[in-house]
Amino acid sequence: MIPRPYYIEQLKRLKDKPIIKILTGPRRSGKSTILQLWKNELLACGINENHIIELNLADLSNESLRNKKSLYDFIASKIAKDSIYYVFIDEIQECPGFEKVAESLMLFGNIDLYMTGSNAYVLSGELATYLTGRYLEIKVYPFSFKEFLTTREHDEPSRENLAAYLTEGSFPGALLFREMPRERKDYYQMLFDSMILKDVSNRKGIKDVTLLIKLSQILASSLGSSLSVRKIANTAKSFGVSFSEPTISAYLKALEDAYFCFKVPRFNLKGRQLLKQDEKYYLVDPTFRQFLISSTSPDLGHVIENIVYLELKRRYQSVYVGTDRAGEVDFVAANGNDYVYYQVAAYLSDEQTLERELNSLKNIADHYPKCILTLDPLFIGQQYSGIRCLSLLDWLVSEN
Repeated sequence: MIPRPYYIEQLKRLKDKPIIKILTGPRRSGKSTILQLWKNELLACGINENHIIELNLADLSNESLRNKKSLYDFIASKIAKDSIYYVFIDEIQECPGFEKVAESLMLFGNIDLYMTGSNAYVLSGELATYLTGRYLEIKVYPFSFKEFLTTREHDEPSRENLAAYLTEGSFPGALLFREMPRERKDYYQMLFDSMILKDVSNRKGIKDVTLLIKLSQILASSLGSSLSVRKIANTAKSFGVSFSEPTISAYLKALEDAYFCFKVPRFNLKGRQLLKQDEKYYLVDPTFRQFLISSTSPDLGHVIENIVYLELKRRYQSVYVGTDRAGEVDFVAANGNDYVYYQVAAYLSDEQTLERELNSLKNIADHYPKCILTLDPLFIGQQYSGIRCLSLLDWLVSEN
């Protein structure tokens, strides 16, 4: 198992707190492995193995426990009053009404409860009614670039390793096919089918899978581009597919709920308010792009934007696209009311390109940090009116 200290540190801070820990994220992103790593931490701290109860509801042998009463009765039968019990329930969405089970288990007073879910539906509906204020979500993503490097013999943050990251992908299971491009393609096809069929089509009752696939292809071909429902509808028509705008909205939400993609809202830099127009979309793993669209262009700039966006989601509470009359800032990252502004440029090949990237940042009339992330060695380390040009590679492996 590849160590994932970013998540283990979060669990350490929450250990024994009377609050439910829910690990959410796409299928095969490593949620179950993180629970196993956490179990190893608990055992190393002297926790008796008899006080750790593990259940995976995706396992056919636990099919009978997908009933909420059966699940509750089984766990309750294992709990005594002698000390704290650590309860792990994997793929909790397989048990309809699981929120009532969680609420009842927390009444014991000596249960530290951890659950995983593979789609956003586990955090909707009755969960808000039954568990408001009693759970925290821990968002699990596929490997970051920093985590990916720990799996390689030469673990320096080099361009070669970045290229490998983009090619091989960030899902942990893709490591099995590092030297097997055909099998890796099949693996990503399996991941995509699993998200589309299990977490979108089946759960949301969407029957037209062909339209879902076309919409996914449009998103993959438009990384970092401003999109509106109308623009997507027009693009679909050019592919010979007809979407109604309400259908597009519903399908986009379904793809987001399956953690296939993320919508990034626009943020007015002067008014400090969200705007409902032309959001951008990024994929949970940009490697999906090469399997969804037929393109000879790697579109390095937008793919790197995708990687930066995912890293910002790990580091900050909120991430937006910044906009005002003067232009656009790739990302506005915020923790509370503290902001950092980021431009992303694979290469700053000339002074004109540099000036274009700088202008959007220069027009922001506040004193929060402003950065350009780039691979271009000619500009890394330079400062322009307080705007720092940082190495993208070094930034990706830096501490938060």
